Amino acid sequence: IAVLKEESPLALASRGLAPEAPPAEAVEPEAPSPAAAPVRKPVPPRLVFRRLRVTQDEELKCTAHVELKLGDIIFEGRHRDTDTPRARMYSSARAVIEALDYLAEKEMAFYLAGLELLQVFQRDVMIVLIEGRHRLHHTRLVGTAEIGDDPHEAAVRAVLDAINRFINRPARFGAAA
Repeated sequence: IAVLKEESPLALASRGLAPEAPPAEAVEPEAPSPAAAPVRKPVPPRLVFRRLRVTQDEELKCTAHVELKLGDIIFEGRHRDTDTPRARMYSSARAVIEALDYLAEKEMAFYLAGLELLQVFQRDVMIVLIEGRHRLHHTRLVGTAEIGDDPHEAAVRAVLDAINRFINRPARFGAAA
């Protein structure tokens, strides 16, 4: 008796598969016709930011609620922290990490290792460092976002930038860190 374990939606996305679709069965490829257009690799789905809400729960605490989408799956994460301007940015970024815990289904784990605000080319930019574990492998992912009007949303977008780079190039997992 064989037991097959389904992969998490995030693991499937990192392999270029839609999270809701099972892997395709092996089929003998047909010989391409001379007039056939070149075959393109399917574009892996990306994590899409839908909504962010940062609320003050108590006098000294805030909670960031983020809603994300991967393919047809909509999911959310939240993180509670002390209510300071910098902690609100961290809380927003960590809410994405919390949402990824649901999506990764304990096959992968991510941690917000750092968040920096920089000025580059007269623009305010946020850079995040995400550390990840997948089985016995460790990786570091970097994401960036222009801050614009909302530093909390920039924190979310920077984390998504890092994670979407992983989804598009999963071979980076397992690289020496």
